[in-house]
Amino acid sequence: MISNRRQILPFFVVLVMVLSVFAFMPAKAETSLSVTLIGDNGNYSFASVNGSADYTVSILNDGDFEITEVTISASFVDPTWRSENVTFTNSTATESGVMSLGSLAKDAIIQVQVSATVGYDAKVDFAEVPMSLDIDADGTSFGLDAIVCVTNWIAYVSGEPAIVTYAVGDVHPYQVVVENIAVSKNLVDNTTTPMNISDVITVQYTGSGWWVDSDDAGWDPMLGGILHGMNASASHIWDVNVSLTGDVRAGSHVIDLQASSTDPDDPWGGMPYIQPYGMTDISVVAAESYGVSVSGGGTQNVDLSEGSAVVTWESVIRNLGNTKDTFSITWDTSGVPAD
Repeated sequence: MISNRRQILPFFVVLVMVLSVFAFMPAKAETSLSVTLIGDNGNYSFASVNGSADYTVSILNDGDFEITEVTISASFVDPTWRSENVTFTNSTATESGVMSLGSLAKDAIIQVQVSATVGYDAKVDFAEVPMSLDIDADGTSFGLDAIVCVTNWIAYVSGEPAIVTYAVGDVHPYQVVVENIAVSKNLVDNTTTPMNISDVITVQYTGSGWWVDSDDAGWDPMLGGILHGMNASASHIWDVNVSLTGDVRAGSHVIDLQASSTDPDDPWGGMPYIQPYGMTDISVVAAESYGVSVSGGGTQNVDLSEGSAVVTWESVIRNLGNTKDTFSITWDTSGVPAD
């Protein structure tokens, strides 16, 4: 009996130890961040050569535990765009190229202002230059894609206009603004100074069904608004009127005003710069309208001397409205003999 107890006791102790290991082993949790990027227009921001394109990055720890170390850094595909020309600023510090944000508690959020300077020697083959932002959280990476638009000006619809419902003939006003954002660099102290530009800037609507016009100087009824250069830091405002003139479907529409420019000083003519869509959009609604036309009726003589006969008419029904509709035809047989 004693021998049996000595054999069972060690087994019981080992069993308890094994169960304890499984009972107290913590569940493995994964790092989780929610990261967002806001520029002037989505992930797009605008700057001239020597200027800076600005963004706001928000980082939320939506995981199950505190993150020990968070860093943010920038990179470009083109080596002439240097990461040290990108600065990161939070509530306590400013760093270039890469920034340590420290720890981030569970459910905590931190915002970082990102400023990408367009260096004078940066190669600009295309106006839209991609920039990668990498957020590292305890070895786990989260990426954001930003676009730096290199331009001397920006155009936008002023304010946030209410979405208006239009019937044919309705007219509503809006304001379109163009700003000169070009700057030159002072080599002595590395500051920047606003500068004049010679760009020929055009804002126009090229779609159909809607009419965009203005009584302001410099607005052509067919070509839209045209500016031949702008003074340093200048802004130009066009008071435009939008009307529904044509056949458009009922419902929501976006009037895309195209903003573009050419450089008259370019000896080769240059490719026109077209601002990405979004900042000069006007959201509207076309009201439902109803109408119908019927054609193909007429009068025919029918010979019934030898009995019944079949007569046919081809009738065409056209929906003159701007939305789906239903129609029915009723034949008036009151004047037709029964036999």
